[in-house]
Amino acid sequence: MSLTVSNMVFKAGKAYRAYMKTSVYGSAAGVQANFRVRKTNASGADWGEFGRVRCEGTTVGSAAMAGCNPVILTRSASTDLTTDVVLTVSASTGTVNCWASSATPRYFIIEQINDGDAANYLGLGVDVT
Repeated sequence: MSLTVSNMVFKAGKAYRAYMKTSVYGSAAGVQANFRVRKTNASGADWGEFGRVRCEGTTVGSAAMAGCNPVILTRSASTDLTTDVVLTVSASTGTVNCWASSATPRYFIIEQINDGDAANYLGLGVDVT
C-alpha cells in the first residue's frame, strides 16, 4: 500500500477524478511499477489503474516520475458512500520503492469534477459501490 484517502465521501450522483504522483525506483532496471486505486485496503475492490512505470535504475538518483492520467470514479447510487480509498503499487518482478522529499512530494488526491454529474461520466470510469 502506498497512500490512503481516509473517509472519502462520494456524494450520490457525482463524478470524481483521482490523481497521483510519486518517484519510483526498482530492485533492478526494467522492473515495472503498477499503480491501482482500491476500495478500503490493498486487497479491496479494484477501482482502476493509473498505469505502469518502467524503473530505469535502483537508486533514488535514477528514480522515474510516476504521475499518470487521472482515474474517473462515479457514484450513480442515490445514497452517499463513505470509505477509505487506497493507492497501491506492485512490482512486475522484484520490488519497487516510492520516494518523496519536501522538494518532490508524492500525493494521492480525489476531487469532485466541477460539472460532476455521474450520468455524464458513466462508461468513462468505475462506478463506486
